Amino acid sequence: MFERPTLPAPVVEFYCMYDDMTPPKPASDTVGGFLPGRAKAYCPPVTAGSGFGWWLYPPADFALKWDGTRTEWSFIDDMGEPTSNWRSLSGGVDIVSERQRSWVARLATIRGDDAATAAYPVGWPWLNADPRSENTIELDLGVIARTSPGWALLVRGVPNWPSRGVQMMDGIIETDWYRSALGNILRIMEPGVHRFFRHIPCACVQPIPNVAFASTTMTSATIVTDPEVLLRDDELFGQLMGTRVGRAAAAGLTGNYRTMMRHAAAERCPWAGHPDLAGVDPGASPDPDAGSDD
Repeated sequence: MFERPTLPAPVVEFYCMYDDMTPPKPASDTVGGFLPGRAKAYCPPVTAGSGFGWWLYPPADFALKWDGTRTEWSFIDDMGEPTSNWRSLSGGVDIVSERQRSWVARLATIRGDDAATAAYPVGWPWLNADPRSENTIELDLGVIARTSPGWALLVRGVPNWPSRGVQMMDGIIETDWYRSALGNILRIMEPGVHRFFRHIPCACVQPIPNVAFASTTMTSATIVTDPEVLLRDDELFGQLMGTRVGRAAAAGLTGNYRTMMRHAAAERCPWAGHPDLAGVDPGASPDPDAGSDD
């Protein structure tokens, strides 16, 4: 009988730095309606991956312009047009705007000038480019996070969101102790103008236990290269057959993986007995065009 071990849910807290920013929101399992209806109905792996975590948004409407060598930036209006002159990011300059200055001023009002000066002697920068490669940009997202001990946040691009010529790089932040604004590194892949709006998510954060990325975990995985080991392991082979026989029996029906998830949830995991998988879901609807192996 298949039993999934349970872990206590982590506590995740987000603290917004600016009054008018879009706060973090739970990720959408349809990517805000972008995924096709068939994926929503029949492919739990895609919807689960899409809905895992919280979306984060840019702290301002702005654009980056890269000509293949140099990068410039500007605030933009609702139509995506620059509201000021394009300004260079060359030399690794840190961009501090009025919104970040207001944060530091609020800090000084509540905690005193000494605290503000010590923490942010030149203000709170929210944008800068790598001076060696100006298409690599660090973006401050204006959110401070706190998680339960032993839990971190994986910061990455929005899962299954179509690329716009900008790659969001993955990074793990140990938010059980680290207290600063979450940031993301983005790499501009195509020359041109790339726009970011406060109402469109640009990143996703996902909670993961620290043990998941510990070096001991990475080096302790068992990797078997001999195919015969899989075929001669009775337990593993039985599970493989239970899964594949069930999928073969459900040929022509959509949502095979979804059906098996329901069996597992009902403590009738398909490989627990395997008599030809007595369990093809009678509720699954035939679809001659499907052939889905999701």
